[in-house]
Amino acid sequence: MRRILLLALLLWWFAPPLFASAAAASVSPPADLDRRVGFDQRLGAQLPMELPLREVDGQSTTLARIAHGKPMLLAMGYYRCPNLCDPMRQGIAQTATAMPLVVGEDYQIVFLGIDPAETADDVTHSRQMLARSSPAAHVERWHRLRGDTATVLAIAKAIGYRYFFDPALGQFAHPAGLVIVSPESKTT
Repeated sequence: MRRILLLALLLWWFAPPLFASAAAASVSPPADLDRRVGFDQRLGAQLPMELPLREVDGQSTTLARIAHGKPMLLAMGYYRCPNLCDPMRQGIAQTATAMPLVVGEDYQIVFLGIDPAETADDVTHSRQMLARSSPAAHVERWHRLRGDTATVLAIAKAIGYRYFFDPALGQFAHPAGLVIVSPESKTT
């Protein structure tokens, strides 16, 4: 329970920078943007923990295998994101550094990519940049995952994460945020 409370503190501490870092786009947003992009709180939702995913090295895994009965911080986005994702990962790194819990031992950090076109090199580059800027965050213990579109959409739906690819911008329109997953595989 202590771990879950500390992870909840992480969310509280981390949320304000997310909203301050959003950049305004020069292209008008779609009229239905609020319907297509958002993060709907789904407390107590059961995550599909057995769906097939890939680690950065291509090794197959699942959320269940990663969590292994521990709490998990789960964030979604994409590795080449020009807006929200890098500040979000930086915020997670800063908060993880300040917490008394040890990532990989007391809890897991998972970043799930939403762009099926991204490669292992994109993921590795993102990890290397974060490791240089936040060495105390132990980003080598984080899990950077990719999956097929159906798998990623199923996980996104379970946590209430809505996004889409905007061809006018040439990028994904998506929210920023994270969920804490309990050892029972439910959002808290």
